[in-house]
Amino acid sequence: MLWNARIGKRLVPACLIAGMSLALVAGEDSGRSARTNRKTARVAVLGGITAEEFGPKLPPAEASARVETLWLNKIADIRHDRPDIIVIPEAANWPWQWYGATEERNAFASEHATDFVNLMRRAARENHCYICAPVIRTGADGKLRNSIVLIDRDGEVAATYNKTFPTIHEIDTGVVAGQGAICHDADFGRIGFVICFDLNFPELLEQYAALQPDLLVFSSIFHGDLLQNWWALRCRSYLAGATTQTGCTLVNPLGQRIRSSSNYSDFLVVPVDFDYQVVHLDYNADKLAAAKRDLGLKIDLFDPGRLGRVLLTSRDPSISSAAVMQRYGIMPLDDYYDRSRERRSRAVESRSDCCRPGPAKNLK
Repeated sequence: MLWNARIGKRLVPACLIAGMSLALVAGEDSGRSARTNRKTARVAVLGGITAEEFGPKLPPAEASARVETLWLNKIADIRHDRPDIIVIPEAANWPWQWYGATEERNAFASEHATDFVNLMRRAARENHCYICAPVIRTGADGKLRNSIVLIDRDGEVAATYNKTFPTIHEIDTGVVAGQGAICHDADFGRIGFVICFDLNFPELLEQYAALQPDLLVFSSIFHGDLLQNWWALRCRSYLAGATTQTGCTLVNPLGQRIRSSSNYSDFLVVPVDFDYQVVHLDYNADKLAAAKRDLGLKIDLFDPGRLGRVLLTSRDPSISSAAVMQRYGIMPLDDYYDRSRERRSRAVESRSDCCRPGPAKNLK
């Protein structure tokens, strides 16, 4: 088993993830030690377009213009918060609520996908932010895909993720499955992508755990509830959930939902510091306390309770969270688990003779 860089995170060998590929769209390393420019980013998560917002059914060209206008209005509403990345729900170019036939919906979405992506490219340039634009689109091979197109601050397409696990209904109506997890190294951290039904499949989760994202972008129609928390906890990453029906969420690397949209506003914008470590309290509590006494507001320690883990975050660019770990001898999470496994193995081996089962007794 390999591990690297962000202290306390394990790299799962690709051979353990059978039948699916691991890929990095940008950035050659899969660890965190080489990524020294992590910083605070303002993460914006937007809710979907409701039937009331959209209004009555329109002809395709007018419907496309209406969808684009509504998304531009939603982005304009958060412009003053100066987001670094905007996450919007699945199939944002697809007014699925108002087109009954699947074939009609798919044709509408794929026909207008390029226009929608170009619109989001202009919005990304104007707001100098990343935008995750989920679209139903037709690829160069003529096949239909459910995708997230990541657009960078310059309005260029930085990465495209295709839904790895389309639903049976999607596959039956022509949507082609993607090839697995990808990540993109943005200027604030590593981004991974998940679309709706993907959230149900642990093999994809393990791929992302191996790639070690700082932020998982979850664009969806369904919410996922506790699955969101589990993915964030397993990957030790933040998760931004944009869903069409039941609100927006931000989950921290301890699997704690730290912000949700409300019935009054269907969006959230939260500053997130990506220079963090997940640490177990065993053998570390005194060291963490010493670090806090010495460094004060330069670090933050978040203990959710009942978990035995804390989130150590550096708040000062002059000292990284990794440097805090090294300075105070704080044990990485995976080191502790490996130490526990090794100690158990030695204990079992030393007791092997006395614990070997004896001959069976015939109890009468």
